[in-house]
Amino acid sequence: MIEIIPNYHPLVVHFTIALLSISVLFYLLRPLLPINHPWKEQWLNMANWSLWTGSVFTILTVIAGWFAYNSVAHDAASHATMTLHRNWAVPTALLFLVLAVSSINLAKKRIMPGLKFLSVSVIAAVLLMVTGWLVRSRGRLSLRFGSNVFTAS
Repeated sequence: MIEIIPNYHPLVVHFTIALLSISVLFYLLRPLLPINHPWKEQWLNMANWSLWTGSVFTILTVIAGWFAYNSVAHDAASHATMTLHRNWAVPTALLFLVLAVSSINLAKKRIMPGLKFLSVSVIAAVLLMVTGWLVRSRGRLSLRFGSNVFTAS
């Protein structure tokens, strides 16, 4: 393990957040382009690959988060925040994994994502933001409680 942090969750979680957010952004912006715009296909590829790569990081993030939840020393306040974060993170991760599988099926059939897919993507993105916000606003686990980094002594 790297000396400055007691677990890998904070290393991989930001890749998950960035890649999944970018994927939703490109899925949503793509329909705004004119029908024959040359970027339309590129943006779909960007959205798909960001979602697929983000889903791999999501699996790593959930595994690392699970180990952190069960192994990092923490007090009652940070435990409550970690439990709330876990309870939002798992369904959010599952929803993005469902989207990834759906997008693979759509890509294989060369079908463009429709309104249902885009709507679920927006819901997943909102859940992702709420999941992160809970940690930032309810406990600042990384900094205040030292759950992700060693506190200075």
